[in-house]
Amino acid sequence: NILAKMIINSFKKCGISHSIETESEEQIVISVDDEENYLIVYIENLPDY
Repeated sequence: NILAKMIINSFKKCGISHSIETESEEQIVISVDDEENYLIVYIENLPDY
């Protein structure tokens, strides 16, 4: 599985649900980290663009 880092600006960890809606249901959120006011979401099965 391809492990990718999707950095979303201006979001913080508090209040964010563990599942994030994406256009592809194959993208599965497996972990969420918070670094310096960034929400970093690790997803598997990232489609090729």
